[in-house]
Amino acid sequence: MRLLLSLLFFGFLLPASADAQNGRAGNVRINNRTGAQINLLYVTPPTKGWGDDMLGTDVYLANAAQHTVDLSTWGAGNCTFDIKASDENSNEYYVWGKNLCTNRNLTIDATHLLVTAPPAEPEIEAENTEGNTVFRNNHSESVFYLYAVPATRGSVDNIEWGTDLLGDGTLSASDTFSAEIDKSDECVFDVKAEGEGNAMIQVLRRVNLCENSEVTIGGGEEAEAVDSVEKTFEVENSTGESILYLKISSPGDDNYGEDLLGDETILDGDALTVSYTTQDDEACIVDLKAERSPEDTIVVLESVNICNGETLKIGAGLTDENSIIVKNEATATIYYLYISKSTNWGDDRLGDEVIIGDGEERIKFEDASGSNCRFNIKAEGSEHVLIKTLRNVNLCTTREITIR
Repeated sequence: MRLLLSLLFFGFLLPASADAQNGRAGNVRINNRTGAQINLLYVTPPTKGWGDDMLGTDVYLANAAQHTVDLSTWGAGNCTFDIKASDENSNEYYVWGKNLCTNRNLTIDATHLLVTAPPAEPEIEAENTEGNTVFRNNHSESVFYLYAVPATRGSVDNIEWGTDLLGDGTLSASDTFSAEIDKSDECVFDVKAEGEGNAMIQVLRRVNLCENSEVTIGGGEEAEAVDSVEKTFEVENSTGESILYLKISSPGDDNYGEDLLGDETILDGDALTVSYTTQDDEACIVDLKAERSPEDTIVVLESVNICNGETLKIGAGLTDENSIIVKNEATATIYYLYISKSTNWGDDRLGDEVIIGDGEERIKFEDASGSNCRFNIKAEGSEHVLIKTLRNVNLCTTREITIR
């Protein structure tokens, strides 16, 4: 009997052991100890993008529960994985560079929390989210085709204009037409008017239909469609991570356009010339967002100039005399602060200083540059009582750390 049990025991271990010896990740058990329900789970080799949610449609991982994921599809030679989990409150937890060939059991807990969701803002009801929009034709010719779609920053030629609002009708010169447009989710629209035979009359970009219940087509002079202008600029990546997506918006606008990289990837330390097509020839000052995936922002550069011929350096090290701001929003005073690549924490960075509740301190830090960007941070109170540990914080792109 003892021999039989031994054979069964070793037989159970053989598949995982064989996978580990062959450098292949197999079934891995994910344990949720975050204190909240996990709604989304991603497990992928670095630089591959986050891919699909591994929990599946309408599947959630309750706190204190576990879920098994199959990583064998990545094949031999893929042992190191990044893990991202999003809980029911939209908080995000990250585990970086984990060897899942040798360790088939992974626990995600509060120490992996890197992104805390902001509190929900009260909804502000727009003035004209309900009711029809009136289109007035001040052009000398009749409008045969009329379109209004949620605004994009792409080229006019790439806009999906959808259904003609006029149907079988026309909008004669000096006449008006009332259309019911759904503005419950979006207020800003692109509008296009065409004449007989789809001859272009006018394109109006980014019209706020919640603030304007009437839209005028044409004016004192016949309006023409805006020509597209292509701008090129060079981006240099010093974030310590690969940039898979690069997007542009007007300063302060969260409505970013399409990815500018396409099939390209900007590896850490590399540079790439990027093209941006716009209808505004003077649109030189923009916000630029670099991402690992559409859900994983590396950094946002605000109000940068893409027209001056200079290379835009993303994550090119620290500013403000190579320092970071540490804010204390915890209930305890921070007496000790450690910044390290590992859990060998080294020296306290505060020295004789402390950071009281709702206070902040500027910490000198010159170690982050190039691929040496991600660090662990630990805050302790009196008698070295642990307050918070943050893992894998990118100090090339993050100049302000909040301890909660």
